[in-house]
Amino acid sequence: MSLAPKLIEFESQWEILRSTISKVISMQVIPKETWNGGFSVVYEMCVARPTDHSSDLYSRTKEFLEKHVGQLCHELNGVHGAILLDKYRECWRCYSEGLSYINLMYRYLNTQYIKRQTMSDSDSKYGVDSESAESTLEIGRLGMEVWHRLMVLPLKVSLSDALIAAVDADRTGQPHCDVACTSEVVQSLVRVQTDYPGTGAAVDKDTRNTLHLYESVFAYRYIEATSDFYKVQARSFVVTAVSSSASGYLRKVLELKERERKRSHRLVDPSSYEAVETVVHERLVGDYLEYLDAESKLMCEEERLDDLHNIYLVLQNTGEGLNRLIGYFQKHVERVGLESTTELHQGLQSVGFLDHFIACYNKYKDMIAQVFNGNTLFISALDKACKVIVNYVPSDGSFCKTSQMLSKYCDIILKKGKASEELRSEDWLNKIITVFKYISDQDVFRKFYSKTLARRFIYFQSVSMEMEEQLLAQLKDNMGVDYTSKLNQMFRDAKISEVQTAQFCDFLVKDNIDIHIEFAIKVLRSDAWPLNPGNGEHALPDVLEPAVTHFNRFYAENHPNKKLEWMHNHSWVDVKFNCFGSGRSYFMSMAPYSMGILIMFNSSSVVKTSDIINAYSCSLSDITRYIQPLLDIKLVFTSAPLPLNGSTTFSLNHNFYSKRLKLRLSMGAAPHREPQANGSQPAASDETPEVKEARAERILSLEAVIVRIMKSRRKLHHRDLVSAIMNDPHKKTFTPNNYVIKRALEVLIEKDYIRRNTDDAGNRNATGFDEYIYIH
Repeated sequence: MSLAPKLIEFESQWEILRSTISKVISMQVIPKETWNGGFSVVYEMCVARPTDHSSDLYSRTKEFLEKHVGQLCHELNGVHGAILLDKYRECWRCYSEGLSYINLMYRYLNTQYIKRQTMSDSDSKYGVDSESAESTLEIGRLGMEVWHRLMVLPLKVSLSDALIAAVDADRTGQPHCDVACTSEVVQSLVRVQTDYPGTGAAVDKDTRNTLHLYESVFAYRYIEATSDFYKVQARSFVVTAVSSSASGYLRKVLELKERERKRSHRLVDPSSYEAVETVVHERLVGDYLEYLDAESKLMCEEERLDDLHNIYLVLQNTGEGLNRLIGYFQKHVERVGLESTTELHQGLQSVGFLDHFIACYNKYKDMIAQVFNGNTLFISALDKACKVIVNYVPSDGSFCKTSQMLSKYCDIILKKGKASEELRSEDWLNKIITVFKYISDQDVFRKFYSKTLARRFIYFQSVSMEMEEQLLAQLKDNMGVDYTSKLNQMFRDAKISEVQTAQFCDFLVKDNIDIHIEFAIKVLRSDAWPLNPGNGEHALPDVLEPAVTHFNRFYAENHPNKKLEWMHNHSWVDVKFNCFGSGRSYFMSMAPYSMGILIMFNSSSVVKTSDIINAYSCSLSDITRYIQPLLDIKLVFTSAPLPLNGSTTFSLNHNFYSKRLKLRLSMGAAPHREPQANGSQPAASDETPEVKEARAERILSLEAVIVRIMKSRRKLHHRDLVSAIMNDPHKKTFTPNNYVIKRALEVLIEKDYIRRNTDDAGNRNATGFDEYIYIH
């Protein structure tokens, strides 16, 4: 074949080409030479001389396609229902496939003539005449436009009715329903407007209209029919469910929704999936939301897991219904948790409280994962419920005791001899941190925890420094460095004290000093350790004086700018007894002054109260604290029952006997000086010193937060100031209530840090709310 342009006779060449494309459009078998010859004829017409026949070829091809499609439509006129769908499908299959081959044969025409006729964006912008361009389409697109205009539009009503009837037949389970045929007809409505997008100027560039035919013929009616069908179905199922149970209705809803989802994925275009799912959901769920709401409440209360899972799947796309289910779940967790922990909370049973709470927490955490598919909204509801359980305040007005119990639990785990190995082998750290995260008064927990930590360090009772550091690291990760700064200092002091004890021993050896006792010292920073003031004014027993004197000299030489304050009330001594008639040796740990009282029996069989006062310069109340543990184990007898007076005498029990060879005698508690709460909040009558101290510190912390906010904002309404306080990142350890905030504001006004905004007459602003101004 020669590619050179030549003179051709159009009519004769068109007849040859028309004969070829008539067989191709009908999908008849043609020889290879005829197929290849079609390409040659199209090319020769487009490059003919002296003028090409591209325009004539385009016009004749358009007439051919219109005539062919018109004949097919005529054959389908008067045919309805499933027969129409079947014949239409056969016609579409043949036409669409044949058209694809013709479009391939006309490729030169598409890429040369039609491309030249296409109006570019610049042509459109500058007003170039577009009449010819608007009517020029690629052959494939032209064929689809002809099918749209001469086949689909004339049969629009019949096709729509037949398609909806086929869908209804599939829904009702009628036999001989060809779903594949229905699906192919629906897809043809989409392809008519989406196949061969090409470059023709007449192609609609607005993609929103490419599915207009599909929507007008099928989609809108499909959605309407779906709504009507499931409206009837839901009404009948609800009537049955009311007389039996909602479980069956939920299962049926899920079954119908899944069945319709599969049907829509077979029949409709993906653009309609959401609309179909929405209308099915509204008819089966939205119209009966009140009924499902009442059932969901019962399901939560009875913990019917299968039903809860089903109703979650049903309601997960319903905002209001899902929120109600979440609310019922939260209330149920609160009720169950409080029922299982309230008595333990009031009785300060720390191990039982944590075990029951963690069991409750794990139970509903697993339920969320299994029943509610790990939905974050349910996790948030569980967190809120846990906060209510953990921060339970008894109805008698006393304070929340969770911080105290959690600290006690930490002490049980970390203190030697208190916890069983089984208790420590459990996931004790996660249990502690889980409860800690929900505590509102985390500053109160720090008060309790720091005191138990101090006792463990001072009396060498910590079971493992590694475990202590693990807990401290977790607290730091959750609350930040500021929260654990004093606790960190306690750890550093404990480690440094070990080094100082070793250095002191070296100091004694170097100076050839013998203090006649084994001596260990702890030097602690006063601002980090929560210890009561010492009784350094009391005279020490003579046996301890050399050690204290030499350590004072050692410390002054090494730290000349620091001052030591001895706290003998936190010291203890280990004493070995060989003086009893049983011949048994006992090792006892006791307070230094308790030992001092016992030493006095070396020189006298009877010791008077006045002798103790003269020897150690202590009061009767102090003597009571020192002598009480000796009386409790019957190591010492008294001439008269407590309280003591100046004439009371004591004698040593030489027949003392105990099954235990090692005993630890705890000294009675010293009177505690209560901190001034600065009007922070009315205190409950049974509040511990730790709680009162925390409440007093809160006011100072809150005042600092308010001053910092007002300094940066200068002027704020009361409501905005409260919001800023609640969102302040520096305030993490407690949540202040309105009383505390109001009292802190009054204190700052009295101190002239802020003032209320008033007019010249002293009246507040017109809004009726307080407005505060920072005073420079």
